[in-house]
Amino acid sequence: MKNSYSYLTDGRPDSEMFDFNDSDLVFSDNLDEVTSDRFELYAIHVLCYQGECGFQMAGQTFRIKEGDFVIWTHGKLVSDIVVSDDFRATILYISYRFSRKNIPNNNYDIIGNLSLINNPIMPLTEKEKVICDNDLSQIKWRMEDPSHHFYYELLSCLVTALILDLYDIHARIYEENPVSEQNAILLRRFVELLGTGQYKTNREVAYYASRLHVTPKYLSEVCKKV
Repeated sequence: MKNSYSYLTDGRPDSEMFDFNDSDLVFSDNLDEVTSDRFELYAIHVLCYQGECGFQMAGQTFRIKEGDFVIWTHGKLVSDIVVSDDFRATILYISYRFSRKNIPNNNYDIIGNLSLINNPIMPLTEKEKVICDNDLSQIKWRMEDPSHHFYYELLSCLVTALILDLYDIHARIYEENPVSEQNAILLRRFVELLGTGQYKTNREVAYYASRLHVTPKYLSEVCKKV
């Protein structure tokens, strides 16, 4: 039976009520369900400890190795997953619903989302491997104690810490570029369109540009900047 936790703080509107289900955060030690319907509305986080894994995404071939952190924002975009016999990893599925409530209040999630569609693999330094392993371990450990009076808030803080660490790693690798507020709003709306699953039938930039009321050239240029 799934647990559901809701907390209402005095003076807080109902729309901001905390609500958590066990299915919002799911751990695994294999990639068997990455492309399944069960996790269609999840972001998938993979920390590779050992071995290798090859996969296809957006017409490109990628290879995960020891010390890589992978974020698949849309599991349905991934195909042809092949792992080595010694592959070992921790996989955390985070529902979009939970992510939306816990994404830090800045524009970096848009920058990260778009760049991860182009390349979802982030090679980690030794220090970053320890940080990410600790973040994941803390979330998994604290999930095992739902009796905590502030269970949702606790998990929210731990997931937010993981996300901020991943932002920091991504910025270190790709050197964060400044994005204007106007373009950040445009990128957020673009990602929201992708999140509805429209990418399955519409892959032309012109289609999304028309929905966003900008030219295909402008949308392409903004995306390239990140």
